[in-house]
Amino acid sequence: MIQEIPHRNRPIQELIKDELVNDVWPQFIKPTPLSDKYFLVAAKLTPNSLWGIYLVDIYDNVTCLMQAEGEGYISPILVRKTITPPAILTG
Repeated sequence: MIQEIPHRNRPIQELIKDELVNDVWPQFIKPTPLSDKYFLVAAKLTPNSLWGIYLVDIYDNVTCLMQAEGEGYISPILVRKTITPPAILTG
């Protein structure tokens, strides 16, 4: 829902502009590419399943990495070790 600013006292009316994915399963959001073949995604596989974090690939494999009752895992974040660049010394 969108609230128009500065009309704070105007009632909010529900308006759905995109119904493209209604009743289409599985649903995937926020894909994070790991390579040209693998992606980390948030997904809900069926209307009754939980949102979870999945590893998916271009070969139609879908592997659940994390899901839990009462939790909505919807923001996959790639965590990787990075090298700290050298400090630039001046003076």
